[in-house]
Amino acid sequence: MTPIKERLVAFIKEIKLDNRSFERQAGLSNGFVNNIGDSIRRSSLEKISNAFPELDLSWLISGQGSRTALTNINNARRVSEIVYPLEDHDGKFAETSDGQINLIIPIVYEYAYGGFPGGYRDPEYMDTLVRQAISVEKKHSGNYVGFEVIGDSMENLTSRDNIVTSIFEGSIAVGREVQRQHWQSRLHSHRWNAFIVAHRDEGLTCKKIIAQDLREGTITLSAHNPDKVRHPDFTWHLDDITAIFNVVKAITDM
Repeated sequence: MTPIKERLVAFIKEIKLDNRSFERQAGLSNGFVNNIGDSIRRSSLEKISNAFPELDLSWLISGQGSRTALTNINNARRVSEIVYPLEDHDGKFAETSDGQINLIIPIVYEYAYGGFPGGYRDPEYMDTLVRQAISVEKKHSGNYVGFEVIGDSMENLTSRDNIVTSIFEGSIAVGREVQRQHWQSRLHSHRWNAFIVAHRDEGLTCKKIIAQDLREGTITLSAHNPDKVRHPDFTWHLDDITAIFNVVKAITDM
């Protein structure tokens, strides 16, 4: 087995899919994974990246870095460091003087939590939010928003693996919006360690999705923190939810 194939197979196992399911979701031909050699064509990499944006392509190709994009790192840049916009794509992308590509996203700090569930679709509300530039390797599609993490519900210090997947209070959870048309199918909760969910009455929460009832139209949310007395699981109906974001990165020291 070639190193690239070995790494891709490891990722597929991590997200609990079989090879054929992975190929279908990525729009790849039947047998693609088994036929991987020493390299993968650019067109195939783009399909994989679009279907599984959490997979670090640099790691897949070279073995360097982290397998998935969910990490706690400090890679934020102040907007004052931005040189010029790269393209007119909702003003999302900009470049620094050293050539670093940046994704400019709105940040929902604690003071703005109350208005988000009803204000996300309101341009006036969104214009009130602070913008921050986050360094990225390429230009990503989708709607991204950063959220200040409040409380310790996503902290788990019981093991090294749990610490790595923790999202600590005060960090910024960068979320990619899950479009509403995908809510009635499985939300691929096995592929993501955390989601930001906006409820019209309960507000914002950062949690894992541990169950989804398609018949009833509900999702069950759970804290990463093992203290279930302080952080019990709970269920929300999708009709009461205004937005869902899968957390792709957690950033410290904004």
